[in-house]
Amino acid sequence: MNPLCLLCKETRACFKRSNLERHFKTAHPKFNESYPPGSELRKRKIAQLTASLCEQQKRIHRTTSTAARLTEASCEIAWILARAKKLFSDSEIVKDCFLASAEILFTDFDNKDAILKQIKGLQLSDSTIMRRMEDIGKDIRDQLLADLRAAPCFSIAVDESTDVTDVAQLCLWVRFPKENSFREEMLCLLPLHGQTRGEDILNALLVFFEENHLSWSKLASVCTDGAPSMRGKEKGLVGLMKKRDERPNFISFHCIIHQEALVSKLRNNEFQNVMQRVVHVVNYIVSRALNHRQLRQLIQDYDTEYSDLVLHSEVRWLSRGKVLERFLSLLPEINTFLDSKGKHQPELKDPHWIIQLALLTDITCHLNSLNLQLQGRDKLPSDMMRAVRAFQNKITALWIPDRELIHFPKLRATTTSDPSLQQHFSYTGFVEVLEELKGEFESRFSDVTEHKGIFNFIENPFHVDVSSLTPTITQLCPGNRAALESEIIELQTNTILQVELRAGVGHFWSLVSEADFPTLKPLAQKVMSFFMSTYTCESTFSTMNTIKRKQRNRLTHAHLECLTVIATTNYKYNIKKVKDMHASFRSSQY
Repeated sequence: MNPLCLLCKETRACFKRSNLERHFKTAHPKFNESYPPGSELRKRKIAQLTASLCEQQKRIHRTTSTAARLTEASCEIAWILARAKKLFSDSEIVKDCFLASAEILFTDFDNKDAILKQIKGLQLSDSTIMRRMEDIGKDIRDQLLADLRAAPCFSIAVDESTDVTDVAQLCLWVRFPKENSFREEMLCLLPLHGQTRGEDILNALLVFFEENHLSWSKLASVCTDGAPSMRGKEKGLVGLMKKRDERPNFISFHCIIHQEALVSKLRNNEFQNVMQRVVHVVNYIVSRALNHRQLRQLIQDYDTEYSDLVLHSEVRWLSRGKVLERFLSLLPEINTFLDSKGKHQPELKDPHWIIQLALLTDITCHLNSLNLQLQGRDKLPSDMMRAVRAFQNKITALWIPDRELIHFPKLRATTTSDPSLQQHFSYTGFVEVLEELKGEFESRFSDVTEHKGIFNFIENPFHVDVSSLTPTITQLCPGNRAALESEIIELQTNTILQVELRAGVGHFWSLVSEADFPTLKPLAQKVMSFFMSTYTCESTFSTMNTIKRKQRNRLTHAHLECLTVIATTNYKYNIKKVKDMHASFRSSQY
C-alpha cells in the first residue's frame, strides 16, 4: 500500500517523511496559511477530506463487489447450462425467465427495483456465456492434467466414433489414483480428419501426450473395443504401442461389455433365423408409416403390456432384448395385422418357432441384466468379474437343471398358456443352448480370466495363492517379483488389516501403507485403475451427439471438447481462477 494525499489524491512511492513533506510543501504551499496547524478549522478540513475519501472507497468497493457477484452468477449459470448440454443462447432465455418471475414473486418487496436491477445486470449474452464455458473448461482441464501428472500410474480407455458432420472423434478416458480414491475423467476428444488406422490413432495420442507433458511410463493398462484398428496385433493401436521402444509394461483388455454383447448374438442357427424373421417383420411394420399407424390402432383395441414395436439397432447393447420382448408380447396382434394385409408369415404360427422365440427372449433378457450390471462409471475390475462369474454360475447351477422353467418366465408363460406348445418343447435342446452359452462365455473372456488371480487378490488378499498372481506380476512388475511376493505374505499375516476388509475393498487398500508395502501398494493401485470396459467412451459419444447435433453442426471442435468435458466431469471449477481469467480478458480489451 502506498501513501495517498488527501488534498490531491496522488500517491507517493513510500512513507518516508522527507518525501511526504516535500510533496506537501511543493504541491500545497498555501494550505498552512488557509488552515493553520493546530486550529479547529484545520481539524474539520482534515476530517472532511478523510470522510470524503472513505465514502469514495466504499462506492468503488460496492461497485467492484456487485460486478464480482454478477460475474460469479453468470459463471454458475454457464456451468448449469453446460452440464445440461444446452445452447449458448439459452442463457438469454434464463434471463427472461428471471425477470418475468421476479416481477411476480417480488411484487410486495420494498427492494423490488433493486432486485430487478441486479437481474438486468447479469451478463448472459451468448458470447459471454461461451467465454464463461471456455474458462470453466480450461480450469477443469488444468486441474485434471495437474492431478494426472502427479499420479503414480494411470489406465486409459480408448474408442472412436463419428459425429454428425462425419468427423471421426477419438475419445480417451483416464483412471488414476488420487489420495485415497480414484479419479475417472475424460482426458480428451481428438478429431481424426483422415483415416482411422491404428497408426493414425497412436500418432494422435503421442502428440497429445507430448503437448501436455504426460508420461507414458506410468501407463498400467489399455482398454479398447474389438475393432482391428484398436486390437490388431500388427497394425492395431495396442500392437503398435507394444512395439515401441519406450513402451511401458502395460496390460491390454478387450472391452468386457462388447464381448458380452457378442455373446448375446448366440451363434445357434435356429436363434439366428428367429432373430432375422423378427427383424424382417418389425421393419416391414415400423418403417412404413401407414402400417405403423394401423398396428398401433389395432393394439389400442387390446389390453396389452406394450403399445408399440421398436426397431432393432445392431450397435445398441440392449436392443435385441427389448425388440424380442415386445415382439413376443404382441405376437397375436402382429399375426392378426399381417393376415389383414395378406402378408402371411407361417413361422410366426409354428409352435417350434414360437418356443425358440420365447427361449431366445428369456436368454437375451438375462444377458441384458448382466449388461446393465457391467455398465456405469467407477467400476472396479473385481466388481465386473464378480458379475460375470455369477452369471456363469447361474447357467450351471440354476438354469440347466431348471425343468420347471422358473428362471425362464417368457418360455414358461408361453408353454403353459397354450398346452399344445408343450409337446414341441425339448429339454435336451434347451440344455444344449445353455451349454453353448456357457462355452461362449468361457472362450470370450480369456484375456480377462488370465488375470483373475490378481482381481481375486485385490478383492480379498487373504485367501489367494501367491503363485496365481504370476502372470500379472510378470507383466506389471517384472523386476520386483521377489520383493512383491514377500510383501504379499506379510500382508496376509496382518490380522489388523484383515478386519478392515469388511468396510470395502477401496477402504482396505487406502489403509495399506506404501511405507510398509513399497512394492505391493503401487501394484494394487495399478490394478484398481484398470478399465475393463469402454462404457465411459460410449456414454461420452451419446453426450457428444447431444451437444453437436443436426441443429448445431457448426460447433467448433474446441467448443465441442470443452462442453463434453464439462458435461462429463466430476471436478468442480475454481470460481476465483475463472474470475481472474475474466478480469484478464477485460483488461486485454483496453
